Amino acid sequence: MTPKSQSMVPSGENRPPERTPAAGMSVCVEASSQHPADWGRALATAISQLVEQIIDTTGIDPCREPGGLDLSLHITGLPGGKSITVTWQPNPASTEETSSQSPLTPSAD
Repeated sequence: MTPKSQSMVPSGENRPPERTPAAGMSVCVEASSQHPADWGRALATAISQLVEQIIDTTGIDPCREPGGLDLSLHITGLPGGKSITVTWQPNPASTEETSSQSPLTPSAD
């Protein structure tokens, strides 16, 4: 497993969105199984570590933002399991209308 990142922002400090890193962040963990149904714990660990890195770097919890958290997933075969890499790329500033709508949310008709 990848060790947790060291905090770059003192706890409780809130940085404005313009301090969001231009480059994305990634976390890579290993699952000890070849079967997708067994990868849940490794995937949860990777996502938790990545969210911690984002919060430490930006001061913003991306899971609480109206636009949500978009992640990429890459899986590579290993002799004893799989390597699971989860990547986050910061979104460019978007309009309030775009960030408040989710494509999976049904319309309220």
